Amino acid sequence: MADGTTIGLARWEVPSSQPSEAPTPLMAEAGRCLMVVGRNGAGKSALSYWMATHAQSGSIVNIRRILGHRRVWLNSSGPDVTAQGRRQAGESQTWHDMQAASRIKDDMESQRSGALLFDLLGRIIARDNHFVQAIERGQSPQQARETYGESLLDGLNRIFASAGLELTFSITTDQSFLASRKGASYPISDMSDGEKSAFLLASEILIAEHNCVMLVDEPERHFHRAISAQLITALIRERSDCAFVLFTHDLDLAQGMGGVEVTPCVVDEVRWNPDGPAGWKLRTINAGELPANEDVRKAVLGGRDRVLCVEGDAGSLDVSLYSLLFPAWSVIPSGSAEQVRSNVAGMKGTYQHHWVECLGIVDGDASGPDQTVNSRAKGILTLPVNEVESLYYLPWATDALAERQASDYAMTVDELRAAVTTAVLTSLRQEDVKRHLAAANAQKIMRRVAMRGLPDRRALAEGGATVSVTVESAYPQERDRLDRLIEAGDTASITMQFSVRDSPAPAAVAKALRYPDSKVYEQRVRVLLQQDAGRLQQVRDLVGDLPVSGT
Repeated sequence: MADGTTIGLARWEVPSSQPSEAPTPLMAEAGRCLMVVGRNGAGKSALSYWMATHAQSGSIVNIRRILGHRRVWLNSSGPDVTAQGRRQAGESQTWHDMQAASRIKDDMESQRSGALLFDLLGRIIARDNHFVQAIERGQSPQQARETYGESLLDGLNRIFASAGLELTFSITTDQSFLASRKGASYPISDMSDGEKSAFLLASEILIAEHNCVMLVDEPERHFHRAISAQLITALIRERSDCAFVLFTHDLDLAQGMGGVEVTPCVVDEVRWNPDGPAGWKLRTINAGELPANEDVRKAVLGGRDRVLCVEGDAGSLDVSLYSLLFPAWSVIPSGSAEQVRSNVAGMKGTYQHHWVECLGIVDGDASGPDQTVNSRAKGILTLPVNEVESLYYLPWATDALAERQASDYAMTVDELRAAVTTAVLTSLRQEDVKRHLAAANAQKIMRRVAMRGLPDRRALAEGGATVSVTVESAYPQERDRLDRLIEAGDTASITMQFSVRDSPAPAAVAKALRYPDSKVYEQRVRVLLQQDAGRLQQVRDLVGDLPVSGT
């Protein structure tokens, strides 16, 4: 359909959402795309309706508006309307599309697809008739093609091929359309919703008048994102004589439309009066900055999706507890602490290419202050306890459940608290338990020291066949610290600083508080947090604030 012309220009002076402000000029030019993006409710569909009826004097008069709430059904594979019925439907459709209500409902939806197939078939037959007559008059096929153009079926097939949709189309003797894929043919009414949507949109654009302005609301509707940009690009290239104005939520659409000049326009709000839309807050930006423009993405999409990567799997204590502590975040179990760090680093490294705010939480693992500060700078919150399970066995939890259990067992709260302390200390005084707890901490500390002592890549490349790293054992210090805490009866510090989850302590706490086992006890702790906002805030304060988000 393209003939090398550069005309096809429409201009608008869009009134501002603030009556005191000057209108915003917009322009649509042949072969180019004005892309209007905005959030739901910002007034995109209302602007589409307004632009269809308010082109400035001197603009072209052919404006075709394709509604965003268009249906994709096909009652049949060919026209189901007579010529007279098509004329009547056309008059009704034109009147309907000029009404303000057309932005929210389509009273003509049951007739549109049949009318479109009628028009498409009529254009194809008329062109083919002229083509055959020219050949019969002695013109060569090339001369006839130069005069009457190629068949719209060729353009339709080319558009689908460019979008990666492996379909070609033909017409049967009973004037129905067939779709063919890898040798198999079937009526177009049997296509998928996405294929039907692509067929109807492409047909609508192919049969448009020369030098038409196409106002397309939600061009990506019913399409997978993998094909939407390629399809829209192919349509614009096929009708380079037309000007395109696209109204969309898809901020990445412009980036994927290679070879098409795109002018993005952001609509932030609409002003209404009793008669309908009266003004918009608009701003244009450079096409290159659209996908990465944080302000625009926030205006269109709202805040970034919040993802919190934590250790463990879907059934671990990490997920259930963090979901209570950070309800505004989607908690994603990520396995090991290293995997949490890797996930967060990867998301931060591609911050401009997605709309996700990603942070992480890892166990303390006998970390020092330096490791904690360094982790926060990388978007990782390091727990103030050795492991997340320790949070369940600190005094805030044991004291609270002692208060709940006291009345049921005719005991005082102080008696239950004392029983918990005695049970924990008794369970930890066993020699093999103390050796295990001290060694577990020592191993974590020494592993970090050993990793820091490894040579860098250049030194490794220039070094010999072996690498020696000497690490002083941290066991004596950790064992001495544990012994002193046990003698002092400081169960809170022991719980925070050592891996008590792998000791008899959890079972001892549960038994002292009259629960059958540690699993039931931990469940009661989560119920407590769900019911007691004060306790929940107490644990949040203990865990600490999440790091500052961003790149």
